[in-house]
Amino acid sequence: MRFFGSAMLNPHVDGGFAQYVAVRPDQCVLYSDDADDAVMAFSEPLAVAINAVNRAGSLLGRKVLVTGSGPIGCLLVAACRAAGASEIVASDPVGKNRELAITMGADGVFDPTTADLSRYTAGKGYFDVSFEASGAISAIQMNIDLTRARGTMVQVGMRPGMVEIPLTKFLAKEVVLVGAFRFTDEYTTAVRWLEKGRVNPRPLLSGVFPYAELEDALKFAADKSRALKVQLLFA
Repeated sequence: MRFFGSAMLNPHVDGGFAQYVAVRPDQCVLYSDDADDAVMAFSEPLAVAINAVNRAGSLLGRKVLVTGSGPIGCLLVAACRAAGASEIVASDPVGKNRELAITMGADGVFDPTTADLSRYTAGKGYFDVSFEASGAISAIQMNIDLTRARGTMVQVGMRPGMVEIPLTKFLAKEVVLVGAFRFTDEYTTAVRWLEKGRVNPRPLLSGVFPYAELEDALKFAADKSRALKVQLLFA
């Protein structure tokens, strides 16, 4: 499978920063004319979140942790809520991101750098399922502590390099580790959820720039103190 803007292949696959992009009909998913294009543009990242939820299995009545409350993490929170999780807790060292996680449906949040996590580590872990969306080594290690014995960890975030895992603790708790990378059929599901308002991504949209202002848009998007998701408008 090839994705626009992917660096996984050589040569890299071009992205969609263009007024027109050639695609096949089977690559397109139609949606209602009444739907907001700015909302529907979230189909791709929401599909990533839905794929991760599917990899975890049923979340109905489950206690869920999401570490990393950037765009994917916040959409994971919304997807877990739509999938029937009974309790969702999100973490992020940035206060703005924690606030957005609450807006997107989290029941509680914490700063992993300062929080007392004893209530979540007691009894070999609290959460039935954890989603790690930051790729940070410290977050991966923390999730092993906070996921209950025989619970499921879904790794969504990634960073270059090797990760040190406390293997003895991981094995002793018999934690199930699952990888979630991009999506397949979940894209159509994401389109339908957004079309029907099952997930509202608007709080994650930090700005919309005309395509002629691409350089300004990229600079704004790179400033994580101000921007979460930025869109280009080709009108």
